[in-house]
Amino acid sequence: MPNSRLIIDCQALEQRFRQIEREYGKQIVPMVKGNGYGVGSFEMASLYNKLGAPFVGVSYADEAIELRKKGYSAPILVLSCPIPQEAFDFDLTVILSSLEEAQKLHNEGAKRERKINVHLNLDLGLNRQGFRPDELFAALPFIKQSPWIEVEGLMSHFGFESTEAAAQFETIAKAIHPRFIHIESSKSLSLALPSCNLMRLGLTLLTNLTLESTVVSLRQCKKGESIGYYGEKVLRDMQVALLGIGYHDGLHQHYSGKGYVYIAGQKAAYVGSIYMDFLSIDVTGIDVKVGDRAEIFGPHIPLEEVASWGKTNPRQLLCCLGPRVKREYVNIRENVESGQAHCAL
Repeated sequence: MPNSRLIIDCQALEQRFRQIEREYGKQIVPMVKGNGYGVGSFEMASLYNKLGAPFVGVSYADEAIELRKKGYSAPILVLSCPIPQEAFDFDLTVILSSLEEAQKLHNEGAKRERKINVHLNLDLGLNRQGFRPDELFAALPFIKQSPWIEVEGLMSHFGFESTEAAAQFETIAKAIHPRFIHIESSKSLSLALPSCNLMRLGLTLLTNLTLESTVVSLRQCKKGESIGYYGEKVLRDMQVALLGIGYHDGLHQHYSGKGYVYIAGQKAAYVGSIYMDFLSIDVTGIDVKVGDRAEIFGPHIPLEEVASWGKTNPRQLLCCLGPRVKREYVNIRENVESGQAHCAL
């Protein structure tokens, strides 16, 4: 049985989803890349589809193909242009970033006599991928004339929140005016661009997450004894509980000695270095027994606070959670099981 679990409150997620839709009056494209930010890509995609998302987003074709093989049949937006054969084989909607990519998709479509939906990707200063504005307008005649490429959307990413980039995007969106237009993400929702009718959101949707681990052993340590691989000295007599979570599970050694857990109604500090499989905590004076659960983050310890101890951010912390951490979905009307292509909320 896994010693650690990440608990996802699906009812809270639905409430957050509906709240953002009402507040901004736009549809949400939930991002499920990176295994759904560590929460589970198939399970999250299934939930979002049931909530009415027009499609879910992933970074790479491999992520989309895995969803398809598990039975997910709704539209998937791939944020990089995959091998054309894969795009057609698995019925993917792809981000188009260059004329060369357009030509390859056109050729594959011609072989199959089949169209593919694309969203044009505009580079407004991130310098990662995408058409620069002049490149886009130079490529548009070919793209529009191709009977095998259907321009369904226009998108971009902000390198940083820039009113100049936003104004440029608005101008180009008005000139092209496809069905879907999106640039706003969790960090730029406040811009509320009038041309956009979609929002790409990831971690913003994931509220009420709780990471717990189990006490697997207890030990009395005397003042002056060493603890952990690096020989840290115990400064007083101490009862130490060992939790079944370590750096393989995503709680990296950067967090060693910097944080605390919540157990039996109290805070208990990390002690010593974090092992691959375990975390030691000081439970002196706390009524703790083997099998008790400790909150790593959740209602008593904000995810953001825990991430700050490791000098990282909540996205990275969640994405680093390993496969031994069980993902447990609660407050749903039916269980989410692998191979099940929907979840009733």
